[in-house]
Amino acid sequence: MKKYSFDELFAGATVGEPILDAVVTAIRQTHTLQSDDIAILLDVRKRDLGSAVLLLTGMTLETLIHTWRIRQARDLLAAGQLSEREIAYRCGWTSLRGMRRNLARADPTITR
Repeated sequence: MKKYSFDELFAGATVGEPILDAVVTAIRQTHTLQSDDIAILLDVRKRDLGSAVLLLTGMTLETLIHTWRIRQARDLLAAGQLSEREIAYRCGWTSLRGMRRNLARADPTITR
């Protein structure tokens, strides 16, 4: 069975696995970005959803969400069109401090 990379999932086109395509769409469309919320949105048990994502990607659903948040924040910061507070909100953090802390952990060289 093919394992899909993060880059393949978020490249823009669908990957042809309905559950992964639905997860990617949900991640892109919601600001809450919690695995519980995505499972509810897709009307799937969180455990089943997590198992499917792990099987198809080798990543947990939580890791997939976290990686998306970090990359999305990096891209938005690089674009320089939004405030850091707005970026934190759009990427699912409840505070600017939380976003900064997570970005620093992911890459200590990131600054605005």
